[in-house]
Amino acid sequence: MHNIDFDFMSDDNDDADIVFFNSLLNEELLLRNLPTYGNLTEHRNRLLPYVKTEHRLARIQDAILWTAEGKEAALMLIKQAIPCIMHMENHIGEKLITMLHAIGVKRFQRDSSTMSLQN
Repeated sequence: MHNIDFDFMSDDNDDADIVFFNSLLNEELLLRNLPTYGNLTEHRNRLLPYVKTEHRLARIQDAILWTAEGKEAALMLIKQAIPCIMHMENHIGEKLITMLHAIGVKRFQRDSSTMSLQN
């Protein structure tokens, strides 16, 4: 009932729901200085473009606020991520060295066992 997409034609609605929705649409039309004549469908169709525009403007305003405040927050997150990235790089480096040693040990053992068999 509080949404402009409310299905007032549904059989599940009672008269109170429809009256409430009608009064809500009338209030919203009056707030925007729009005419209140016509039926519920006309009210909704008249109000819908304004509600959509207001919703878009609110999203744009949020985006503007986010960019003003969000740059500092994003920079802070990046600064906090640097130690994590360096820590990860250290672990990757350790893993590479460990794997190289393991490969070298295997080759050495294989080569030394082959050499001992030849002697």
